[in-house]
Amino acid sequence: MKLASALATLGAFLVASRILTGCATPALWAKKAYRPADHPRLALALGQDGKDVLVCYDERCGKSSEVRRRAYWLFANTAKADKRVKPEFASPAAYHRLNPIAVLDLAETNAAPAEGYCALADPGSGSFHLWRDSNDVGIFSLPVYDGAPPATFWRVGLTPVAAATDAAIVGLCCMGQAAH
Repeated sequence: MKLASALATLGAFLVASRILTGCATPALWAKKAYRPADHPRLALALGQDGKDVLVCYDERCGKSSEVRRRAYWLFANTAKADKRVKPEFASPAAYHRLNPIAVLDLAETNAAPAEGYCALADPGSGSFHLWRDSNDVGIFSLPVYDGAPPATFWRVGLTPVAAATDAAIVGLCCMGQAAH
């Protein structure tokens, strides 16, 4: 009888710990969908060599309302964006050392300037239309990709607890099967 009581107490503890740890080890590290924030605050700058464009924007992970500022080199990552692969990110701080490119709201204008780069942004779609010297460079979408969630203090700390809980539940199930 003491064994049954101890198993019941252990079972209650394990259920509570699973709830607190995100319901299992895989849930802690499940891939998340990364996408531009609802208001991505798009900013573009011309690289020092004039051959690539630094794209800065705000990104969201999964259903979280938190945003993270991101930056990547547009032309160096175009193939990855087409395949929904995480781009190679650069430091958003690099933007301040470069020449900014005008980003106009698509709702406010549809004319590109005659000289230099210009972008027409469509915030609702997460894309922008890039022009250079009145020539159409292309329409580009901000990155959307699946990736591992960030390794936060809590996620790393809860992983051993979740793994132990999962192992204990499997052990309890095996003991229950053996008892019958």
